[in-house]
Amino acid sequence: MTGRLLDGLSELWAVALGERRNLSPGSPVAVLDRLLREGAS
Repeated sequence: MTGRLLDGLSELWAVALGERRNLSPGSPVAVLDRLLREGAS
């Protein structure tokens, strides 16, 4: 059950990060900027 929950939350995170990347491919927040740029490659 925990694995399914983590899988679902990971999928939601990936979708949310993709949507954020569509708005702007970078961020002044270093951690978010790195995540946005890593997923773009």
